[in-house]
Amino acid sequence: KPDGFVSCIDPTITKAVIPASINGKDVKGIYYKAFSSCQALTEVIIEDGVKEIDEGAFKDCKALMKITIPASVENIGTGAFRGCSNLEEVIFLGSAIESIANETFLDCSSLKEINLPSGLKELPYAVFKDCTSLETITIPDTVTSIGANAFANNVQISKVTLNSSIT
Repeated sequence: KPDGFVSCIDPTITKAVIPASINGKDVKGIYYKAFSSCQALTEVIIEDGVKEIDEGAFKDCKALMKITIPASVENIGTGAFRGCSNLEEVIFLGSAIESIANETFLDCSSLKEINLPSGLKELPYAVFKDCTSLETITIPDTVTSIGANAFANNVQISKVTLNSSIT
């Protein structure tokens, strides 16, 4: 895909800022496994304007601790952050996201708290499975469906804020 970020050229980078444009051309997405297994990456900031985080984009980035997702992101693909075992902080700066894919945060075992963006309509299969440190989750009123195993193996959860229309 020529209009997005496709590869982690330097596996030793520790911080990545994904710009909204490069040389006047819009960056529309972070594509399939673009940063997968970048072992030194600890922080990612995505600028407003990027619309997609594709399947496995940050899969198994074991050092990743913080990600900032702008309001412009519309889609987060399957397993985008799967296996990011040191991910502690996910910041949604508002959001156009209506759904996130299966297993998006599977095995993010250091994630303690998440405040999901308003507009989100569903939490799919295994989205937070094996997030064994997850204690607090805020689910917006717009969510009406929670898939099977969405929170499987999360014994630390002590506070869930959600609406009454979830099925």
